[in-house]
Amino acid sequence: MIRRQGIRFSLEGPVTVDNVRKTLAEGLAEIESGALEVDLGKVSAVDSSAIGMMLAWMRAAKKRRQSLSFFGVQQELASLARLYGLSGLFPQGAADSQK
Repeated sequence: MIRRQGIRFSLEGPVTVDNVRKTLAEGLAEIESGALEVDLGKVSAVDSSAIGMMLAWMRAAKKRRQSLSFFGVQQELASLARLYGLSGLFPQGAADSQK
């Protein structure tokens, strides 16, 4: 589920292959309408599809000549990013990572 407040939208619940298409589309709509920040602090589970979704969101923001910042990055997601050699995936908001 995605909730929007100002320029930030937040995800709640799992982001896995089972729901990534819907979550991807919802996030793209938020980015298209001006969102610049993503709060991942309430994401309950992830798999590698979450990394692909985040990359797609970053590409969408870049096409708009904007950058997208991620906040509340949980350890599981950060570990997946490192596994795929994408440890720099979380610009700016990486300092807000949660345990």
